Amino acid sequence: SERADAVADEARRFSPNAQVALAQCVVGLLAAADLRDRALTANGTTLPMWQSSLRTFFATRASGDTAMFTNAWRVAGQMNAAIDYDLLARAAQLAARSIESLRLALRDEALTPDAALSLTGPLGQVVISLQASDDTRAGDDFFLLVDGGGDDTYVDDIAVNRDLFHPVAAVLDLAGNDRYVPSERNEFDIRDGLPNDGGQGT
Repeated sequence: SERADAVADEARRFSPNAQVALAQCVVGLLAAADLRDRALTANGTTLPMWQSSLRTFFATRASGDTAMFTNAWRVAGQMNAAIDYDLLARAAQLAARSIESLRLALRDEALTPDAALSLTGPLGQVVISLQASDDTRAGDDFFLLVDGGGDDTYVDDIAVNRDLFHPVAAVLDLAGNDRYVPSERNEFDIRDGLPNDGGQGT
């Protein structure tokens, strides 16, 4: 197709070393996403059931109503019992190794003006830039975002899972004096616990 040809043309702008490293990382992250899904569904719970349980938990946990609060913790207990933690840990390890291997492979790559690739798949965007430009990135739909250099700005929910159906959100920035701008100001004392996540759950 025309889009496939365009992506192939973009991929040819990267060195063979970078192409291989990127392909290996994407395959590793896809395998991690599959393991994460298996960890959540190994005991017969489907992803839509998980989504329903998460909504129930976040909607009722801060209600102040004792019965609703009790229900939230009952739902949380059911969710906890449904997870295969061994598979979940393997998924996290595989994702971390995939990103670290990519970092090591790309750390000495030369930055070039046309080394950029962007595509969107069912698990989110893959955006690769081995350019020296100063970029601003925003959004919660990145499967993999790699930036080779420049003084970049990351806004809002970068590297946050969009929802239960987007299990991987990886950002690798190799160099530069970067800024990270949160979606909202959070001032809290960790001794009082983490701030309310607004039902996001990620």
